[in-house]
Amino acid sequence: MASDATAPTSCEITHREITLNGRCAFFREATPAGESQGSLVLLHGWIGTSSWMFRHVLPELGARYHTIAPDLPGFGRSQTLEEAPSIEGYREFVRALADELGIDRFHLVGVSVGATVALEVSAGVGLAAFGPGPLALLASPGKGMLFFAPATLIAAAGLALAFLRGERWLAGA
Repeated sequence: MASDATAPTSCEITHREITLNGRCAFFREATPAGESQGSLVLLHGWIGTSSWMFRHVLPELGARYHTIAPDLPGFGRSQTLEEAPSIEGYREFVRALADELGIDRFHLVGVSVGATVALEVSAGVGLAAFGPGPLALLASPGKGMLFFAPATLIAAAGLALAFLRGERWLAGA
């Protein structure tokens, strides 16, 4: 029996770098082999995280959705913002990335600070830009986040899989 890590997938997963506002931005991208049910952007949390946290759910999500998991500026393989880090700066990064990739409608899944960024993105463009079930938030920043970080990562995988099944829910926001 094949393990989950070696099971065949019905998507292509690539690691890409592009230049946004003169800065290097890294992201993981999963493209369905068949017809896409839309675009999905996964936003990671704050301390010690990056798009790497989504590596186990990318194959399943990518089988149905054009899935983008960026390293927010200053995390993973992406360069920092030119100015001091801010939620507004991360919001503009997500919007610039979507524009550069030609994605005008997309679903958002945010974990921890990624959830806060997702709220900022949706507030800036309005929920009409996202389609049905646009926003999934998990554990927006608050007291005890560092202590519960491993549980948050596990829950993020569950959230993404629930999203795949078409469930719409909001947790810990």
